[in-house]
Formats: sequence, structure tokens, C-alpha cells
Amino acid sequence: ERTLRDLGPEGGTSLGRMLEYVENIDVLPTDIYVITDGLPTISGDKGSPLANLKNCFRVPSRKNSYISGACREDLMVSAVQRFQKKSIARINVILLALEGDPKAAPLYWKWTSFTKGILFTPKDDWPSA
Repeated sequence: ERTLRDLGPEGGTSLGRMLEYVENIDVLPTDIYVITDGLPTISGDKGSPLANLKNCFRVPSRKNSYISGACREDLMVSAVQRFQKKSIARINVILLALEGDPKAAPLYWKWTSFTKGILFTPKDDWPSA
């Protein structure tokens, strides 16, 4: 049996895929809780305007590929805009922010504010405090 302490991040994150999953379940949620460490790095299955933009992805080697901050912002905005066309759910976000992702908090705040949800970010020195 795995506990939360045993779980760790693996690979990239896709806000689009999570929202597509929510769109396809039988029960429409009134509240959604997103726990994240920043902006997404992968598009959703339905695709996004970024899916075919090769200049968004930098691949210096097979091992160390990355996506730019501007493209991560575009991935989030695109996923949220697609989702909000159909959803009336209140979005609540727990942002365990990483260094180097300065646009994450303002973008998640804008989304939660739009849906009348909340954004929670722990103190800088968590979890040691």
C-alpha cells in the first residue's frame, strides 16, 4: 500500500488531460480541487494550439527536454478556456509553487477568482515550518 509520502512526481503534467477527464465523467462536479506545483508542461488529449508548435519545445538532448515558460502559460490558458466553455464548477487550487514559475500564482488566482473558488499557497518554508 502506497501512502502520500511515497508518491512523487514523474514526467510532465497536463492540466488539459485532467479537465478533459472531468468533462467526460457522468457526474458533474460542483467543486474541483487542483493540487499542483505550477503550470502544465503537456497539452491535453484533445490537443491545443500548442500541440503543433515546435518552437515551444526545446530539446537539447533526448534526456533533457523542456518547454518554455511562455508555452506553459499558453497550455494553461488554452486548457482553462476550453473547460470553462462547458463547466460551472467552482475551482479551488492548492499551489505548492516551485521556484522559477512566477506566472503560476497569478494565473491560478485569476481562474479560481473567475469561478468563485479559492487559491491556497503555503508559506515559502513549507513543509519545514
